[in-house]
Amino acid sequence: MDNLKSFSRRDFLKVGSLVSSGLIIGFHFPFGNKLMGMPIGEFKPNTFLKVLPDNKIIISVAKAEMGQGVWTSLPMLIAEEMEADWSKIQVEQSNDSGFIGTGGSMSISSYGWKKMREAGAIAKSMLLEAAVLQWKVSPFECEVKKSMVFHPPSSRSKSFGDLSYHASKLKIPKKVKLKDPKNYTLLGKDRLRTDSFMKVNGTAPFSMDINIYGMVYAMVEKPSPFGAKYISSNLNEVKKQSGIIDVFPISRGVAIVGKNTWAVIQARKILKVKWEGKSPVNNDSNLYLAHMKELKDEKAKSVRKEGNPKTILKANNNLHEVEYHMPFQTHAAMEPLNCVVDVQDNYCEIWVGTQNAKNAIDRAHEITGIDKKNIKLNITFLGGGFGRKSFNDWIDEGLLISQKIKKPTKLIWLREDDTRHGFYRPSSLHHMIGSVKDKKINLWKHKVISPDAVGQQIVYQYGASLPGIAEGIMKMGFVKGMMSQIITEGAKNINYSFPNMLIEMKPFETDVPLGFWRAVYDSQNAFANECFIDELSYLAELDPIKLRL
Repeated sequence: MDNLKSFSRRDFLKVGSLVSSGLIIGFHFPFGNKLMGMPIGEFKPNTFLKVLPDNKIIISVAKAEMGQGVWTSLPMLIAEEMEADWSKIQVEQSNDSGFIGTGGSMSISSYGWKKMREAGAIAKSMLLEAAVLQWKVSPFECEVKKSMVFHPPSSRSKSFGDLSYHASKLKIPKKVKLKDPKNYTLLGKDRLRTDSFMKVNGTAPFSMDINIYGMVYAMVEKPSPFGAKYISSNLNEVKKQSGIIDVFPISRGVAIVGKNTWAVIQARKILKVKWEGKSPVNNDSNLYLAHMKELKDEKAKSVRKEGNPKTILKANNNLHEVEYHMPFQTHAAMEPLNCVVDVQDNYCEIWVGTQNAKNAIDRAHEITGIDKKNIKLNITFLGGGFGRKSFNDWIDEGLLISQKIKKPTKLIWLREDDTRHGFYRPSSLHHMIGSVKDKKINLWKHKVISPDAVGQQIVYQYGASLPGIAEGIMKMGFVKGMMSQIITEGAKNINYSFPNMLIEMKPFETDVPLGFWRAVYDSQNAFANECFIDELSYLAELDPIKLRL
């Protein structure tokens, strides 16, 4: 691990124009839009490491803090390699919209672990070089620790703050040496979270706390059932209610705008909307479950086959057959959806806690027509996300309302809205057949019957961020078929070895909005896997732990 790391000049950039003195290093996630596999056309740093003359070290975080602790873990990676004094670290949120987003539990593994450590090592190298040049000594005679550079032979020392200006005049090194994990002093150790105190004393920045002069409050009555269209409502009656500014239909339902939240909630209670339904596509729980039961007996696509499972199935000897039915799951984050949006003639500003910053900008541009350079996004903390706040659908509502009334608008979803109109982890059916022979599982068959959340929702979620040709490709049948294999994640790649195995999938369509909910399919398939192993072990009178081993 204690090796030299090389990186491209495009990965890191010394920025000297942001402040009059001090060392500032900008860096970025190198893969551009990861969804489309497109590189970024120009270097645009979205994360900054600032070493200031007063010894403060400010680290910006280009990931959404939604309770998972990235405001602490990512700065720790920089501070470790930098040999920084943790008490000098300050954290700020990067509002850059060019970053792919926060999700998949990859903030550390796929982004921070390498990039943040390299940034810290670069800063340390430049600060050390600045000291070496001033003292005219060998770098091998120097030590760096606790935001200080020491030269033991001469008993000299300088703080990072003292060296920051001189370090800013140096070039970014082409190679840096990363620490051996055995020498870590921060990583792997308990640390108080950098966002804890502000959450305790109430100063933590959430979008619900944003107040702007002239701001109004809005909610949207959304259609029921899913996909229904607006026909008519008692708009004039609702407009007459105390504190109500306007009531009007938008593409996502009926918007109620008022002087305060209470007025909007009370007016909403008397709103009566006539919706035009559509032929339901498995959007009723009973229809949905009945359809899965029918698909259980239909031919399915095989995604993994080992040995001769069909021969054992035909023999039909000592087979154990079960079904597991998983319900829909809503995200139920502690913080219901909300945002503040201010749409002016040629400018738009948004305050929101989102997992998908770039998409928020893209959607704002698509809805308002305002140039992206004139759209400012302020990312706040998220009171939980779990995948729900990567969709940005509620921001659409704020944009549509503010654009029409020409006032800054605080858009709020009630808890009931959050539950009724979220993007749910799909309900699924798992048909399992197995047998035990010689105290081992001899046959393992798992048919996964579920809609594909990715294929069904990817165009909606990322549509504004996709080039036109890409959106068309996503809708093609064979592409959706390939993407649908995601419903077998955790089933086809099960970590147990069976001599005879057959994993099949049977995806289908539904009008129920589907989304990502903490792994989605891995969690469902793992539940079915482990329950079935327990059942097989019980029937064969085997110890379930020994059977798994």
